[in-house]
Formats: sequence, C-alpha cells, structure tokens
Amino acid sequence: MDNKPITRLQLHNIMMEFSHNSLDIRKKQVLDFLKERFCTNGDEEAIEALVSFTRNSFFAPYFRNWQNVDRNNNRFLKKYDFWLREEIKFPDLALRAVPSTSCGASTSKARGSPSKDFEESSTVIKRRKTEILRKENLLQNYHLPPQ
Repeated sequence: MDNKPITRLQLHNIMMEFSHNSLDIRKKQVLDFLKERFCTNGDEEAIEALVSFTRNSFFAPYFRNWQNVDRNNNRFLKKYDFWLREEIKFPDLALRAVPSTSCGASTSKARGSPSKDFEESSTVIKRRKTEILRKENLLQNYHLPPQ
C-alpha cells in the first residue's frame, strides 16, 4: 500500500477523468483504485467494508455537493476546496487487508497456536477433531426398526 493519505480530491479527479462514461463506470473506477491501493487481494470482507464505507462516506456527500453546484467542476472545486483536500479515514476492517510493506506476497505468520500432529494432541483436542466423524458414524450405525 502506498502510505500517502487518500483525499477526496483524488477520488474526484478519478470521477472527472472518466466523466465521459456512465456514473456506474466512474464509481467502479474509484472502487477499483481503492481496492488496488489497499491491496485487498480478494478479501471479501475487507472489500465489502471498503465499498460500504466509500458509498456512505464519499459517494453520498460527493453527489449531494456536486448537485449543489449544478455539476459545475470549477464551482465544485472552489466551493468545496477544503472538503476535497481532507484526508479520508478508512475503517480498520478495510485496512486490515493491507500488508505492512507492499501488495506482494504476504510474509505474515498465521495466528494462534502452532498446529500439532494428531497423535501429539491432547484427548480434548482429539475428541473435538473427531466429533463430526463420531456423529456421522453413530447415525450410520443407528437403524430404526420397521414400522
């Protein structure tokens, strides 16, 4: 991820760059930019959080402000200059997919206790791991008498 903050002006510029396209395409371009910037790498939960946040915290006020200036870019830039230059604070869920250095291969370690071989596991763990198999076996061996 680029460590530079993202401003509303950057997203506005993307919207203007594709102004000849439909509104849906322009929104998709903004979301694609953010997905790439935050290296979501297909993490559906992070993508959904990013889309939801962007829809509510950028697109809704953006289009309201855009309508207020009759969709005139010069007036929009002048009237909402301060708002456009503010850094956007993204939610932690959207940011959790961001590796510490880049979008390349993640070098983070798996969380939790290291896994053990089944034979080395405690009886509680063995019982937990075999619970589904035991239930299936019970159901297969249990026959109802004919009525």
